[in-house]
Amino acid sequence: MSTMATERITTPGTPDDGRALLERFPNARRSYLANTFLYAVRAGAHTPARVLADVEHELREVAARSQHWGFSDTIERTNEVAAVLSAHRGEALAFAAWCIAYQALPPAEKERQKRAKREVHRQVYMEMQPATEKQIAYIRALGYHGVVTSKAMASSLIDKIRRGELEEVQR
Repeated sequence: MSTMATERITTPGTPDDGRALLERFPNARRSYLANTFLYAVRAGAHTPARVLADVEHELREVAARSQHWGFSDTIERTNEVAAVLSAHRGEALAFAAWCIAYQALPPAEKERQKRAKREVHRQVYMEMQPATEKQIAYIRALGYHGVVTSKAMASSLIDKIRRGELEEVQR
């Protein structure tokens, strides 16, 4: 693979945003990994290869300090992360490129992206929660008598009924 291909910077939110690397880790490890990469960018690394080298250096440093102090859990975590980075170098470089592009965004755009991501997670959570009795009672009072399976569905139904977009409502 040419250096140019691995150094390509993608913009956040594109299908090739490099975040596939994060999918290789449990949720509890993802923020650690992302912050380690972003820290390298903030510290001055401007190419994916340099970011990855700085991240690998940091992992070795953390492992050495942890070895000195006997923190076996931290040693295990850093070794796990290092092994994944080594086995999936292309994904690691793509994620480094994503981090560079993300860090270059204006603060307002970063905040907008964070809000959008939170909303997606909120919707997923609401889909998993049953509708409340209060929601169902309100929907019935508005004239809808169908099945309501989740908080997200109830919220959507309430919005549609109030805007007059639902034909099933008997008024």
